[in-house]
Amino acid sequence: MNTLIAGVNEIRSDLKDNVKLKDLQEFREMQSDEFKEMITVHTEPLRVAVDDHTCRLEAIETRMDRAECSSGMGEAERKRLLDDNDPAFKQIAISGFKMNDLKRRVRLLEQFVSNNVSDIKVANIESIHNGPWKNRKPTGVVVIEFFSRDARDQALSIAKDLKVKDENGVAIPDLKIDRARTRAQRARNWALRKAEELAKVEASKLGIPGAGRIDFTMPVRKVFVGNVLAFQQKRDELRGEFVSAFSKLVLPP
Repeated sequence: MNTLIAGVNEIRSDLKDNVKLKDLQEFREMQSDEFKEMITVHTEPLRVAVDDHTCRLEAIETRMDRAECSSGMGEAERKRLLDDNDPAFKQIAISGFKMNDLKRRVRLLEQFVSNNVSDIKVANIESIHNGPWKNRKPTGVVVIEFFSRDARDQALSIAKDLKVKDENGVAIPDLKIDRARTRAQRARNWALRKAEELAKVEASKLGIPGAGRIDFTMPVRKVFVGNVLAFQQKRDELRGEFVSAFSKLVLPP
């Protein structure tokens, strides 16, 4: 044991003579610098990326603020933006088609145009589709698009009460000819239907009896559950608002 203790003391003595406090401090500083450099190499790209995304988000927020605040954009302004360049203002919609052959639909309407409004030039005829991207399916609506709103109105005044006929000259039943629905009209109708759906669920939780119904009477369209008003939509609003007992509800984006 004495020999072991003596050996340890001898090693400690040698270390005391060879390793100074200053040496340890210098080693620590060197190691610290190496760690800083290593961390910087790995974190700098992340910092640059975060700064870049932050700048992009700030730019987007600025544009949104300008659109909604500086221009005072409200529901009426949003509706106007939707209406700008909406092709529906130059289209006639023929709804109620049950045939699945889309090319046949177009052929029949080409013949309809030729027979009734041949002096008004047509830009396009196509079936309307809906559903998710890459899985869209045709609806029963076909639109005839003209080159101006005036041309559309002129053609509609002639065609509105006429019948679309098949290859044998027989009128196709249940077809309706009218103006095509605009994006704003579709958005407003969606809001009413969704509001009715949400209101019925909320009414069952609140114990409010009665069926859901939509009153399309202008200038304010309304959704009721029983006799209780749940939602209202003014003429210039794309969405509308829930009221009274249903005021906490919000339409999805």
